[in-house]
Amino acid sequence: MKYAGSALRDRIPFMARSSSRLQTPAAWDLSAFTGACSTAASDRHLDARGKALANRLLVEAGQLGFPVTLLSEPAEATARIDWRQRHSQALIEVLGQVEQAWSRPTGLRYLVQEAIIFLADWLPLATLVTVAGVLLWGYVMLDRPFAWGDLFLLGMSVLMVLIILHVVIAVLLPLRWPAIRTEFQRQLERRLQADLEEAYACLPGEVAQTMKDERHQVEDLLSEVGEVVSWLEKREQAASIAAMYGR
Repeated sequence: MKYAGSALRDRIPFMARSSSRLQTPAAWDLSAFTGACSTAASDRHLDARGKALANRLLVEAGQLGFPVTLLSEPAEATARIDWRQRHSQALIEVLGQVEQAWSRPTGLRYLVQEAIIFLADWLPLATLVTVAGVLLWGYVMLDRPFAWGDLFLLGMSVLMVLIILHVVIAVLLPLRWPAIRTEFQRQLERRLQADLEEAYACLPGEVAQTMKDERHQVEDLLSEVGEVVSWLEKREQAASIAAMYGR
């Protein structure tokens, strides 16, 4: 309304014009917007939370008897990931999902929306044609005298249909910002939780698997060393027996 009022004053000759014109915003750059949101969130909370999350993982591992020295390096490497870029990408994807869910719904909501859109497109025109046809029928076939109130009736019929459609849309297809914001927050929280779990939850398992592989390698090496020692002992024993018999 503010932008429309400013533009309207410029089009009317006798209206006073303001000294500074309001500039309408350019098209939204979604990448820049999500990048700015991620940067602001990181500067305020997320960077510190990310470091605290890595430290919390090490503390929990130490309490459970896990060797912290082996886990500290991969945890610090994970904390050094460019989380701002990943958060920006998550914001873009979640915004797209929420926009898709509200603008192009599926299932029963899609059928209701299509039905309401069809009624909103054609019902006012059908009402206008029907009321005009009834009035013309009365004028021509029933010799009903013309009255200026009939024009008022024609406009009021269309207006009432528009009001009813507006109420139906507000009830059946509510577009409320708190609901959209709640859905966006829920999906974003679930997405960030999945990203963090994917990055951090696998670290103890990977370290344990590495230790297990190294243990198998050490066991194989010890087995090979044992075989070599056994072979040397047999050779030494054979040499001793040969020396004893003078061979």
